Amino acid sequence: MSRGALRRYFDGIAFKRLVAVDTVQGGSRQHEVGGRNSFNRLLGTGANRSRKDGNGIPVRYVYVTDDPEETLRVEGDVSWYDARHRDPKRGPEWRLYYPGNDVTRRMAEGDLFLVARKPDGSLLIVVAPAGSSVERQLQWLFGFDAQAAIGTLLGGEIGGADLDFQSRSLLEDLEIEVAPDATGFLEEMLRRFGPEFPPTAAFSAFAREILPEVDPVADPDGALLAWFEQEDLLFRELEEHIVARRIEAGFQLNGQTDVAGFVRYSLSVNNRRKSRAGYAFAHHVAEVFSRCGLRFEAEVVTEQKKRLDFMLPNGTAYHDPSFPRDLLTALGVKTTCKDRWRQVLSEAARLPHKHLLTLETRISAAQLDEMTAAQLRLVIPLARHWDFGAMPSAAQPMSVAAFVAEARARQVRAEGDQRRRSLGAVPT
Repeated sequence: MSRGALRRYFDGIAFKRLVAVDTVQGGSRQHEVGGRNSFNRLLGTGANRSRKDGNGIPVRYVYVTDDPEETLRVEGDVSWYDARHRDPKRGPEWRLYYPGNDVTRRMAEGDLFLVARKPDGSLLIVVAPAGSSVERQLQWLFGFDAQAAIGTLLGGEIGGADLDFQSRSLLEDLEIEVAPDATGFLEEMLRRFGPEFPPTAAFSAFAREILPEVDPVADPDGALLAWFEQEDLLFRELEEHIVARRIEAGFQLNGQTDVAGFVRYSLSVNNRRKSRAGYAFAHHVAEVFSRCGLRFEAEVVTEQKKRLDFMLPNGTAYHDPSFPRDLLTALGVKTTCKDRWRQVLSEAARLPHKHLLTLETRISAAQLDEMTAAQLRLVIPLARHWDFGAMPSAAQPMSVAAFVAEARARQVRAEGDQRRRSLGAVPT
């Protein structure tokens, strides 16, 4: 999708850093958020919209954190009204009134409070904790100044980011369904794979096949991004076609509408999308390693039946106590980090140092500090290093090319060590 595609989904946004008086936690009994000049631009200063009068503005409240399990969503409405409309002697004072709910009760001083107006006139209110990674992702997605305490973006001002996998995933976390772009390969996918979803490895191979110009040896960073992004676009187009056919067929059971069947299918669509993204990323990482001549093994079982995404050179070497520990490399692979990055720490107990290859960049300073303290080194494709320039060197991510070079150097040392062992074992 092209830059500015967010305007398909939002007419404008207003945001502010919450102060104590804006929040229930801060003691506010008013249930109102200040910053009226910013909201005036977004919501207008025409007619009052009052929940009490039954014409409040429909809204979806979302509270997002770095832990997906803590995301909260509430449907409701808000009031937008001139508190002085009955007093002709005083100028207007427009206020945004919110009811108490699971989201608004979590709001705290310093949190990011974002109001987005959708084309149908309804609102999306998003609250993100101060200093979180998701807060930085929202700033990046909508293109507003991270240092600003308050602001409004309307129309062409919206959208500082191209819509790629990361931004599409973030929008879907907010329950904004992103329409797939036409790739020109739908008929070929249906001819090759039929009307069902193909195996993940076969689909990843297809995505690479239609990008023959990509060279993972010359540019492993660019290749990994290109292959993964291409597969994500292909999958979304195929998914829309398959899901549409299923919905058209309807959900019936014994002559009755099968609500439970529909719910199960809806959940399966969402779960499939997330799991396939993870598998696709791992498939393309494996292809980069193979084409670059690295020895590796995927899905290696380690201590306590933990399963590591990639062990270099392999699991046999890891479980061999005589194999030098400094010639082993443990690599986790995750499209996004959030709180799941900690899983990698326990997946290869023999190694104090571990690596995590991810597409996520807007990682909070607190998480980067925690990763550094845990001796976890990030590996991120070079084109996504834009957000790490001010970070300490220990927190700077490696590029994929740098990781490949480091792994290759260890591999050469391991092969030399093996030859020396073999020579030493030969009777003189």
